[in-house]
Amino acid sequence: MPLLRMLATCALTTMVVAADPADIPVDVHGFVGFGWFRTWENTYLVADSQQGSTEMWEAAVSVTSRPMDRLRLGVQLFARDLGIYDNGQPALDYAYADWRAEDWLGVQGGRVRIPVGLLQEEIDNDTARTQIFLPWSVYPLRVRDFFLAVDGAKAYGFIPLGGDQSVEYTAYGGVSTVDENGGFAISLARSAYGNINELTSKRTLGGMLHWNGPEGLSVRGSLWNTTGLSVRGKRGNVSTSADIGQYWWTVASLGWEAGDVQLAAEYSRVHYDGTATFTPPGIRVPVGQNQDGGYVSATWAANRWLEFYGAVEASRLQITNEDFGQTRALVGAFAIRPKPNWSLKLEWRELRGQAGYVTTLDNPSGLEQNWRMVALKTTADF
Repeated sequence: MPLLRMLATCALTTMVVAADPADIPVDVHGFVGFGWFRTWENTYLVADSQQGSTEMWEAAVSVTSRPMDRLRLGVQLFARDLGIYDNGQPALDYAYADWRAEDWLGVQGGRVRIPVGLLQEEIDNDTARTQIFLPWSVYPLRVRDFFLAVDGAKAYGFIPLGGDQSVEYTAYGGVSTVDENGGFAISLARSAYGNINELTSKRTLGGMLHWNGPEGLSVRGSLWNTTGLSVRGKRGNVSTSADIGQYWWTVASLGWEAGDVQLAAEYSRVHYDGTATFTPPGIRVPVGQNQDGGYVSATWAANRWLEFYGAVEASRLQITNEDFGQTRALVGAFAIRPKPNWSLKLEWRELRGQAGYVTTLDNPSGLEQNWRMVALKTTADF
């Protein structure tokens, strides 16, 4: 375990075990969500998706405390099952020590969450959004673990500009550490690399700049970059490997909020290139990906217990020199909230195209251009 992550985890664990709650307040929170989904025409996420699947659940528990006025400690454990991805394996989402010197400057060390786009930091906050899934065209659904956090540090702050305007920023650096059995590794294993036995990277750097304007307007730019990504695996008798020099993810975001209505639009671009090797026979081939996508969405809170969501999404994908075409989607969802911490949701997707979401690996008889998906989910937090 990297040093900063180990120190943050040990500090919080020691505090929780040894402290008198009367002296050091400790807050424990968590959530659990269960869902069902079904696809038509194409299979997605799990082999029986066209018959309906309950392999969609997630749960987490977090502990935070403020042992000193400006110091906050936090840790979260998370587990999910999303079809063939993750399969309930628990993971350390974050473990940090946070020192807030001023409104304009705070620092965190350990395993720290990173902001990309408007919604990446809220990927687990299911009860706070109307839809079940974050927009597929921007946020990677299956490889959540790779883009979630870094083992390192970040600086952040809030700067008033006068009137109704302000600026928020985050800058971070560290290492993207992922499990060889997690969603990212499973995605690589299914693409070409077989059983993954090594998955490392050298460095991850990035940042976010967010402007809060008048009349509920906001603009955000996000940048994420990982260098030296190394993959090692075994596919039958063949040793596989890939070395990615640069892996980029950039997102431009626009939001507007007026009363019970929220509008959002985001554009994302992902790019990487490198070399893959298969031994025997010792073949080296170039690998790379260019993917961009975006969406426009609207959310309406009809009242305290009922919300509606609609979006148009579009994405296109090219892997090495092969064009996977474009995908367009119409998305509709609504959420019922019997209590503030309990939600019941339905989401419907009408899609045209595949763009890497569905593959011939799951659909050996061929892919359909037009397909759809429905999902139900209930989540409670505490």
